[in-house]
Amino acid sequence: MKVIKFIICFLLSFILVALIFATLGLHILKNKVLNKDYILSKMDELKFYDEVSNEIIDGIENYKYQSGLPEELLDNLFNSETVKEDVNSIINNIYDDSELSNHSEEVKALLDERIYNYVEEQKIKLSEEGKQNIRLYEDYIVLEYVNNVGVSNSLVNMFRNAVNSSNNIINKINNIHIIALVITVVLIIIINIKNLLMAINWCGISSLVSGMLFLISTHFINSIINFDEVVLFKKSASNLIINIVREQLYSVQDIGKLMIFCGVLSILVSNILNYINLNKKENKKEE
Repeated sequence: MKVIKFIICFLLSFILVALIFATLGLHILKNKVLNKDYILSKMDELKFYDEVSNEIIDGIENYKYQSGLPEELLDNLFNSETVKEDVNSIINNIYDDSELSNHSEEVKALLDERIYNYVEEQKIKLSEEGKQNIRLYEDYIVLEYVNNVGVSNSLVNMFRNAVNSSNNIINKINNIHIIALVITVVLIIIINIKNLLMAINWCGISSLVSGMLFLISTHFINSIINFDEVVLFKKSASNLIINIVREQLYSVQDIGKLMIFCGVLSILVSNILNYINLNKKENKKEE
C-alpha cells in the first residue's frame, strides 16, 4: 500500500511540475506577448519610435547627395509623433485587426511641394525626363520611410494570424490549467490526509524541481543565444524583441529562485516536523 501511495504521489508531483510550467508559460504569453498595452509600453520605455526615426534619417542620408538638390529639402519631412502613429497603426492592426494607416503620402506631398518650390524659385525648366527623375527620387525617399516604419503585409498578416490563433487557444483553455493545478494539489493532500506534512513535502518537491528546471532552461537559452549579436528585421525591432525576451528570462529566473527557496523550505520543515512527531510517538509507546 505504501508503495502504491508513493507511486501515485510521485506521478501527481510530476504532473504538478508540468502544470506549473504550463501556468507560467500561458501567463507570459497572455499578459506579455499577447498584451498590446505591454508591447506599446515597452516601445515607449525603449524610445523605439526615436530609433525608427533615426533609422529613416540614416537611410535618407544616402539620397541627399545623389539628387543635386539642397540637403535641407529632406529635413523634417516627418517627426517622432508621425512615426509613432504609423507604427502603432501596425500594432493595432495585428492585435485588434483595426485599419492600417500611413503618413507616407503626406511625406511625399511635402517633399514634392518643397522640390517644386525650389525649382520655381531657381527658375529651372524641367523636361519630362527631369519630372520623371523627381518622381523616382520621391518614391525612393517614401520607400525608405515605409520600409523603416513598417513591415511587409505578409508579415503583418502572419503576426495577426499568430496572435488570433494564440488568443483562440487561450480562450478555449480558459483557466483549465489552474483548475487542474488546484485539483492535483488537493489530490496530494487527500492521499496524505493522515499526514499532511507529507503533502507539504510532495508539493515542496514539485516546487523545487520546477524552480531548478526554470533556472536550467533560462541558462540553456542564454548559453546558445548571444543576444548582443542577434539582428532581426531592423536594429530598432531587434532591440525591442531582445529586451522583451531578456525581461521574461530574468522574470523566469527570479520565479525559479523563489520556487527553489519555497521548495527547500517546505521539504526541510515537513521532514523536521515529521521527525519530531515520530520521536513523540515512540516516546509515548515507551511510556
